[in-house]
Amino acid sequence: MTVRSPRHRPRRQCSFCHTYADEQRVVISGPSVFICEDCVWAAAYILAEGVPPERLDGRPMIPGDLGG
Repeated sequence: MTVRSPRHRPRRQCSFCHTYADEQRVVISGPSVFICEDCVWAAAYILAEGVPPERLDGRPMIPGDLGG
């Protein structure tokens, strides 16, 4: 998602956690989507380890859930 700043210059924002790119070290862009480093790590964890049991309640997982 891209949000316009007061100067009407688009700010890149993570499409998953909505953190702005200038608040992250790394933001990867794709065709009209962005993913921050924290969400990449969360996705890698889910792929390697599976969803932590406490998140099987159907709520979306966010990077802070990993304790990192």
